[in-house]
Amino acid sequence: ADLAACTADPESWPARLAVRFPALGDWLAFKNTLVEELLSGFRSTLEEESGGAIRLWATSFPPPWSLLSGLDPARAARHVDTLSVKLYGMHWSMILRNYAEQLRAANPTLPVSALMAALFRLLDVGTGPASGELSEVRYPDPDEPHLGSHEVHLRKIQQAQDAAGTCPVIPLAHSYGPLDDFRRRLEAAHEAGPHGFWINRYGYLSDAKLAVLAELAAS
Repeated sequence: ADLAACTADPESWPARLAVRFPALGDWLAFKNTLVEELLSGFRSTLEEESGGAIRLWATSFPPPWSLLSGLDPARAARHVDTLSVKLYGMHWSMILRNYAEQLRAANPTLPVSALMAALFRLLDVGTGPASGELSEVRYPDPDEPHLGSHEVHLRKIQQAQDAAGTCPVIPLAHSYGPLDDFRRRLEAAHEAGPHGFWINRYGYLSDAKLAVLAELAAS
């Protein structure tokens, strides 16, 4: 019943969890405080040692993962010059796979298809595999597209930017994967805002991917 309710209204799941597990809010707040204190310490050290010449740039997976890990963009923005969100769809697949395996082990009677549909919707990464099979959620081969449509990537970037306020959010677009998939990530990162984007894993770039970069840079 909880799974169906959360899936029907994805924005309700944090409140539902807080009611069912009251200590969860304190645990997340504690993680947020730890991360903020860490970033504050980094900022103080950089100011002391460089006189402000070195910038502080924090990276994380996009919401909701950033919040679960303790990096609240709003609180991090108090201490850093720049924030980034990782458009690493192949890692999203493995995170989802791990969540599903753990939840299935704890709830053996839970239908896999319902579990997968719920996770994909709650984490806003797409619709999930048509088969509903867990085996379909895996690390993609070099010629296979990654999780996350153009619209999903835009939402992830915008959620982080809205929370960060005036602190620039620069997407990190991974270069692993087929050309069309690479272009899709870059187009979303380019469209998301005026702060530009960074490419991860230069070694996966090809002449065709470099041509896409040149095309977007000129647009």
